[in-house]
Amino acid sequence: MALVLLAIAALGVASVSTFVARLAATARAVALATRETAHVVDSLRAAPCHALAAGTASTSAGVVRWSVAAPAGTRRVHAVLTPTSPRVGTPVVEEAIIPCE
Repeated sequence: MALVLLAIAALGVASVSTFVARLAATARAVALATRETAHVVDSLRAAPCHALAAGTASTSAGVVRWSVAAPAGTRRVHAVLTPTSPRVGTPVVEEAIIPCE
């Protein structure tokens, strides 16, 4: 009887370990996608306002497409990363308002 309980406990631990490993891999993929999107938006912040235009960029996490709107005195950037990893279930969206001088 004790051996059966020990076997069941071992299977439970193995199941939890697998779940945690998958969860950690998903978290790493989402973090990479978020970092890559933020990197693209940060590089757009460094550009002069008159040079900002819609575009795309390929990253290790997927393809980032962005659009630029020009409300008075600012530029609004809307960036969407379409992930290549199946672990990232939805596109990563980042928006930024960049002040122009």
